[in-house]
Amino acid sequence: MEITFDTKELRDLCAEEETAAQKLGPAAAESLKHRISDIRAADSIDEVLAGKPRAGAHEGIECYFVDLSPSLRLVVVPAHATSRVKPDGSADWSRIRRIKVVSLQP
Repeated sequence: MEITFDTKELRDLCAEEETAAQKLGPAAAESLKHRISDIRAADSIDEVLAGKPRAGAHEGIECYFVDLSPSLRLVVVPAHATSRVKPDGSADWSRIRRIKVVSLQP
């Protein structure tokens, strides 16, 4: 999958292990590194197994939550120019190949 980031700060946290370790702690930084790698290697978010991925909503937008630790989770949303939705109007995560990291939440 292709990953974009909502902010430069999020991009730096996800790309720079030292920065992530300073801000999140070494264990969460290591988990973040692995989850980003898992997402990049997957064809869809449905293939990501680690971190208990689950659908939800973030600021009124369909998203996926991926746990990094018991107290921290990664939040991603679809990032396609055109919506990839099911007939019921919900996101068709099996067809989404581009996501955006929008938050790290406690």
